[in-house]
Amino acid sequence: MSVHTHHNLEHNTEDHEDPTSGPLWIIGACSCVVFIAVFFALTALYYQINRVEYGGKVVSIENQDRQVVIEAQEFLRNQEARWGQYTDAQDQSQQRLEVPIDHAIATIVQQYGPTDNQKDAPSTQ
Repeated sequence: MSVHTHHNLEHNTEDHEDPTSGPLWIIGACSCVVFIAVFFALTALYYQINRVEYGGKVVSIENQDRQVVIEAQEFLRNQEARWGQYTDAQDQSQQRLEVPIDHAIATIVQQYGPTDNQKDAPSTQ
């Protein structure tokens, strides 16, 4: 039997040098900085897109709803006083006078508001 010793022989004895640590640390540190910068940039981009989408989907709808409410209030404000039919908790039908708020305010101020003498008097507050 022959002994094979060629497995134990090294073909290139000069090829066992470790890389220097300086360039390895620089490449590692730069890679970490680039990774962190990309991570923060993507996070900022995500939240910016999220804010824009929220503005388009939620805020504009709230503005439309607010506009609808304002128009409905304006419509009710411009109506005349009228009698309305209501049903109370005991299922009894009742009539009530519906008065627009501007007309009601003017009536209350006219009836219970300050008189001319009270307008001229100094305030005690």
